[in-house]
Amino acid sequence: MLTRLDEMPKGVIGFEAHGKLNARDYEATLIPVVLEALDGDDSRLLFVLGDDFGGFELGEVWDDSTFGLREHFKFDKIAVVTGSSVMAGVIHSLAFLIPADVRVFRSDNREKAQSWLNTCLEA
Repeated sequence: MLTRLDEMPKGVIGFEAHGKLNARDYEATLIPVVLEALDGDDSRLLFVLGDDFGGFELGEVWDDSTFGLREHFKFDKIAVVTGSSVMAGVIHSLAFLIPADVRVFRSDNREKAQSWLNTCLEA
């Protein structure tokens, strides 16, 4: 399940993932919000992978990567928060595909991730 995080500062959109993500999560939650945000002033993304995050259905990984290659380059910064060292490693190894500053933060550093996203946002 994918939910949008409320009360994000201006310029930042956020999501939290639990369980296994599927096509409905992308189509109903992620894609419309990201497209709307990118048409506006939002240029930073916070993506929190909950402790119970179970990964992506294989088809969604492809959908996400093709959507990501087309859209994520419009973000200045992307912060991913995860308690999984495996997911952190995967994100680190694939971050070069997204021309944005991508950083991974441990679950106990969520506030630090949000602070990093807010840095220079007003400038």
